[in-house]
Amino acid sequence: MKVGINLLRFFLVAINTVFVLLSGGLFAAAIWSDFSYREYFEIVDVKPVLEFLFATSIAIFLISVAGWAAAYKAHRGLLRIYLALLIVVFAAQLLLSIFALAYKVEILPYLESGMKSAISAWSPPIEMAFEEIQTDFDCCGVDNSTDYKDARIFQNETRKIMEEKNLTLVGEFAVPDSCCVVNEEFCGITNATEANIFTQGCAYTLEDEVSNHVNVFAIVLSTTCLLQLASILFAGCIIHSDQDDEELDPLVSNENPQN
Repeated sequence: MKVGINLLRFFLVAINTVFVLLSGGLFAAAIWSDFSYREYFEIVDVKPVLEFLFATSIAIFLISVAGWAAAYKAHRGLLRIYLALLIVVFAAQLLLSIFALAYKVEILPYLESGMKSAISAWSPPIEMAFEEIQTDFDCCGVDNSTDYKDARIFQNETRKIMEEKNLTLVGEFAVPDSCCVVNEEFCGITNATEANIFTQGCAYTLEDEVSNHVNVFAIVLSTTCLLQLASILFAGCIIHSDQDDEELDPLVSNENPQN
């Protein structure tokens, strides 16, 4: 019996070591996403997602350290706390992975609504965000380039530029330069022809990008839930072992043997 319990403790230590590394990976991914997609924040509000990643990575780290220490020292009191916290996190992550897959169909309407509102409220930060997206994904507008046709603020500012620079509009309406297949200065005015404008809307390309990330996120989360389920079973077996001591023998004893 004692050999089996010690084996479970070794497994629990190993799993929580993996969780500690995983929490570090999540934290690094959140930082990378913050720097990589910061320009998009004016168009699509992804801050809650990043905040969730930061909070999740910290929570997993703290719980994993507690589980690692509890398994290593076989302290039943700490194991009970670890087990209770792990059950709560397991349930929350399982629900989150289900919702992430179930609400994938809502991604496109959410992106379209946020991006169209941004175009209507055109400003220098929004312009920078669209420049970044349209350059990265070779797209134009939300659904297509015609979204700029009804963007009054953008069109008014473009007319001012045309007057100042003495430019002539070539095309039905002006678009940002980042919409041009051949990107040159003021090409969104002087070469805004159908052949030189990206036909794909940015909402669709962003939807593909986000959907791919959601799939990876759901797979990682599901795998994490399986490991957490194993940890719950292992911790429960150790707590309900037949031994009566509040603390079991540590895996490595630091006490010097008595003479």
